[in-house]
Order: sequence, then C-alpha cells, then structure tokens
Amino acid sequence: MQATTCSCCGKPLTDPVSVEIGMGPVCRISNKEKEVQNKNGNLFANRASYDFTIEQGIVCVVDLDNGRSVTNDAENVIADLAAKGIDLDTHLVIYRDTLGVWDQLQVSNLRFAGFKSLNERDKELAKLKVRT
Repeated sequence: MQATTCSCCGKPLTDPVSVEIGMGPVCRISNKEKEVQNKNGNLFANRASYDFTIEQGIVCVVDLDNGRSVTNDAENVIADLAAKGIDLDTHLVIYRDTLGVWDQLQVSNLRFAGFKSLNERDKELAKLKVRT
C-alpha cells in the first residue's frame, strides 16, 4: 500500500517518489541534515563506499551501501572529491542515496554545505534539475 501523506509531517504527498517512500522531499532532506548533525551512526564504522562519474560538468556519486552512508559521510565525500582534484567551484555534485533517490550535495569553499532535494529516481532528470 502506498502512502498518501508524509510519515513525518502528515502533509499530502503529490509526486510518485514521495508516495513510494512515504515522505515528502522537505522532510527527507530535513532528516538527512539531522542525521549528519547527530551522527547517530557508529563513528568508528568504515567510511562511505561510493563510485562517481563526471557527466556534463556534474559529479554523480552513487552510494554503494557499504560502511557509512554517503549521507552520514558527506563531509568526507566532498573532501575526497576535492583531494582528487575535482574543481568543486565549477562542478555541481549530485548523489544517489541508499533509498535510490538523487539529491544534491551542496558545496561552499570546497566543503560540504548541506543537502538540496532533487527528489528524482532518474539520474538524467536529476542532472537537468540540478542545473535549474
């Protein structure tokens, strides 16, 4: 059975991804930010395991669901990308989280600065959305 209201705030869900997950994009991003602030996960767990590609000037990170999540290790993921020589002043960064949803990792001064909801299951649509 699919949800019709957000499990966090109770507001109606209108897009297919939110209905499938049972949570709206605002609440989902808010929960991600709380996870990062609280760092409820095991701080001694392995770092996030991920792959990335650069497509049309966008860094596309895929969480491999091994060790910490990219969500919980976002600061280190951004630091890794910068250390690999990726110009994060000119490249936007999107990632597919453990739910299979693409969102943006925001960067400021080569550091992780927060999340932005793209709320897309399709990478091509997420790449279009991140540019607007």
